[in-house]
Amino acid sequence: MSDNELRIPRRNYVDKMCAAELKIREAMEAVECMGADPRLTDAVVLLGEAKESVADFIDGVERKPSLLDKATERIEELEKENEMLFDHHQQKNLILVERDKQISYLTQKNGRLVEALKKIADALPPNALSMVAGKALAELEGKAEKPCEHKNGTWFDRTWPMATVCNDCGADVDGKADGEGKA
Repeated sequence: MSDNELRIPRRNYVDKMCAAELKIREAMEAVECMGADPRLTDAVVLLGEAKESVADFIDGVERKPSLLDKATERIEELEKENEMLFDHHQQKNLILVERDKQISYLTQKNGRLVEALKKIADALPPNALSMVAGKALAELEGKAEKPCEHKNGTWFDRTWPMATVCNDCGADVDGKADGEGKA
């Protein structure tokens, strides 16, 4: 081992400490004499870091990050993460607002299409609707299919003033269809 490896650093010799290092050391001892408390322990740790920082300055040693530096760095990291999350949240909100606008537009358009289909159906003769069109209108109105006696077919009841017609055979089920296709 060389002499450099065995040398004890200057900062560890009380007789080689500068006046500032000695004052900080005295303050540490005074705080330690006050008793046992986590807050006092924190104060001693911070005073120790201050003494080391003064010794680094005197010895020409590059500054080491202190607990305060580490805490400040972590706070900055958390603030950046928070900003990123906030930006992501804002982007998500913009996407949701745009989606809601599109849903509203499509709902209005769908409502206008249903109204247009009802007007077309009102203008047609009662038996003019095909089975496919009749089922489509029944689905739009939310009507449930019910069995009838016409070839075990299905029928739907239109709520506007038109006849109730069998989807399978086209027969007038309730007698409102001008006498056409009565069963």
